[in-house]
Amino acid sequence: GFRKADFMNIEKYEYVSKTNHQVFSFISSGPNGSIKKIVSFREMKEWGKHFYNLGLGDWDEAKQIVNDQVTSNNGDREKVLATVAAITLTFSGHFPEAFIYIKGSTKSRTRLYQMRIAGYYIQIGKIYEVYGFRNERWEEFRPEINLESLLLLPRK
Repeated sequence: GFRKADFMNIEKYEYVSKTNHQVFSFISSGPNGSIKKIVSFREMKEWGKHFYNLGLGDWDEAKQIVNDQVTSNNGDREKVLATVAAITLTFSGHFPEAFIYIKGSTKSRTRLYQMRIAGYYIQIGKIYEVYGFRNERWEEFRPEINLESLLLLPRK
């Protein structure tokens, strides 16, 4: 099963989920105020069954959309990423067959996700097989290589 305790003692925000367990929200608090963050897992039907794209962005109340281009600068990046990691584990608990595709809205965000996965790779590797995409192909995750995207496959 999922061993959340292995690395989820890191400070994170409380989060809530829609009943389908594919859309989650939490509030980031910092010098720029309270910012509602949305984490979603969207099925990528074009890739076939069980592929889900992980999305992270700020909720734009006026436009009623998620903005994944904005940079909050709320001084809580590590707490936000720890919350996204916890949400990913919760999602995997509800969808144990799901492959999770991760690509930031910018190259630097993808690199940030890659660095965080690398930082907890021993723990994450117990739960997921991690692959990176570069040079037109998937390969086993190596932290020192810049990747275009990432894929988490749940271990059986």
